[in-house]
Amino acid sequence: MSRQRTHQTLQLIETLLDTQKLTRGKLVAQAEAKLTTLLEHPYLALTSSGTGGIHVALLALGTQHGDEVITTSYTFSSSVNMILQTGARPVFVDMTSDFRIDLSQLEKVVSPRTKGILVTDLFGLVNDYNRLHHFAQKHRLWVVVDACQALGGKTTDGKLPISYADIVVSSFFETKHISTGEGGVILAKTPELLQRVHTYISHGQPRGIQYQYEVAGMNYRPTDLQAAVLLPQLTTWTKENSLREEQVKLYQALLAPLQPQLILPTVTLHDVPAVYPVQVPQHLHAQILAALTAQQLPYKPQYPKALHEYPVYASQAVKPTSLSQSEAFGKQTVLLLLGPSIDTQTIQRIGDVFIHVTAQASNSPKTS
Repeated sequence: MSRQRTHQTLQLIETLLDTQKLTRGKLVAQAEAKLTTLLEHPYLALTSSGTGGIHVALLALGTQHGDEVITTSYTFSSSVNMILQTGARPVFVDMTSDFRIDLSQLEKVVSPRTKGILVTDLFGLVNDYNRLHHFAQKHRLWVVVDACQALGGKTTDGKLPISYADIVVSSFFETKHISTGEGGVILAKTPELLQRVHTYISHGQPRGIQYQYEVAGMNYRPTDLQAAVLLPQLTTWTKENSLREEQVKLYQALLAPLQPQLILPTVTLHDVPAVYPVQVPQHLHAQILAALTAQQLPYKPQYPKALHEYPVYASQAVKPTSLSQSEAFGKQTVLLLLGPSIDTQTIQRIGDVFIHVTAQASNSPKTS
């Protein structure tokens, strides 16, 4: 965090401490107004976490016991946890080699019990929402986007996913583009749907109306303390996204000569990558991680397994189709850092590690 941004944050927090009003108030409203401008969408609400936001999204769309929700398996557990919390069952489909949902698999798993699709823009790589929207309309399904790692990402036609989806959720956890420790934002398609979101966020009460209960809600309200940390970051968010774009280009330039041994992600102009995911041969995966660790070079631990490989989820999911690509990701993905925490020299050293390990493997004598 820059010195100026730190100073602004501390000033806001000091003012809050003086007033002793830390819960949702004026700063949350200011942050929501600022995000409305930045995200070019009027119907949004801050919430206490991305996970809570997904739960609220599912409830606001009427998800209930016995429903089925199509989703992907190679992702963080929060999306599937929240499906299960509503009493619905996840229906896993596989992904393409570029970490996006495999749209060709959807027709194979849709059933009369299917109510919607929960899609993850994994690592900040945005899915094809135009095609997904047509499928959802055909089968009268809602679409929720887990954009917890993809705040502000757009489709290849330059539109926000909310142009095609019913609800989009992003996270402000500490590993995301913007961090308030915990926190998130929910974008709703319509003002009516946003009102339902507000109601579920605050104990079943509509926003601004106390002690009028319309649903059995939760407490997923954000705080002004979180907003105090958020507001200064919104002034540098666009600049930091531009930095990430330049870092992606550098990784691509360094690692492109190692293809096809490595599989590099397809990053479009409108993606907002949270990390740079590189797929390596499975027999080199441990070697590359060990080499990075030995040189004290940073990387982010990948999800070691797809969710359907854990008994707790396999036992509650609809029996999946083949998920071979999802299973492979955990064995061959290396997540490289992006953002202000990593500099150009470090990225170049990371590239050197990949070059050295792959060259060493190529020169190793083959055993029969």
